[in-house]
Amino acid sequence: MSTQSSSQELEKRRIGGLQDLGARTAVFGMQVFGTEEQKDHWIPLFMKGEADGWQLLTEPQGGSDLASARTTAILDGDDYVVNGQKIFVGGEHVARYGTAIVMSDPQGARHRNLSYLIVPLDAPGVTIQPLYLLSGSGRGEGASAHKNIVFFDDVRIPVFNRIGGHNQGWDVAGINMEMEHGGSGNISDDRTFIRLVDVLKNDLQVDGKALIEDADVRDTLGELTAEPRFTACSVCATIS
Repeated sequence: MSTQSSSQELEKRRIGGLQDLGARTAVFGMQVFGTEEQKDHWIPLFMKGEADGWQLLTEPQGGSDLASARTTAILDGDDYVVNGQKIFVGGEHVARYGTAIVMSDPQGARHRNLSYLIVPLDAPGVTIQPLYLLSGSGRGEGASAHKNIVFFDDVRIPVFNRIGGHNQGWDVAGINMEMEHGGSGNISDDRTFIRLVDVLKNDLQVDGKALIEDADVRDTLGELTAEPRFTACSVCATIS
C-alpha cells in the first residue's frame, strides 16, 4: 500500500494523520517491508499515539546525502551495535523513538550497505545534545531555535527494530523521501470546508431556498476550490 492510499484510507475513517515523519516512516515502512509480527507490534504503537518518532538522517559530513551515512550498526547476535551521530534532529520535545538510516556493512557497495532501524531514544548509550540555531529567536523559545545532535555509543538495538532486511535501508529510504518530499502534502479532504458546504445546503436559507443556491455564494465556493490548498475531489462533488 502506498503512503498516499494509506493516508486516504485513514481519512475515510476520520483518523488523524501521523504528525512526525519518524513515526510515518516506521508505520509505512513496516507496512511495506515488515513481517506480520513487526506490523502487529509497531503499527498500533504509533497509530494509537503511544509512541512518536524523530527522523535520524542527517550527519555532519553528509547533509542531505543519505547514502553517505557513517553511523555504523554492526550485527552482534540478535542486536545491532550502533556508533556515530546524527544532527539537526527534532526539537525541544524528545520523541520516544527515532528512525535511523545506518551503515550496516562498512565494506559493502554504496546504497547496498545501509539498514533502517527504529531506535529507542532512551536506550543506554544514546546522548541528546541541544543544537541552537542562528535562525532561531533564542534558547528555549521554540522548536525553530532548538534542534539536537544525537550521539550513539555502543547502543544495542534488537534486529526486531529493523525496517526491511539487512542492508535494505536504501529501499526504505525511498518511502521516507516519498513522504517528506513527495507525499507529505495535504491529500485529505478539508473537513471544515465540507462542514461549511453542509451548513449552506441544509441549515441556512434565504427566501425559502438553501443559501448554497445563491449564485454569489456558489461563485465564492468555486473560487475557494480553485485554490491550490483544496485538492480533494469530494469538495467539488459536494458543491455540484
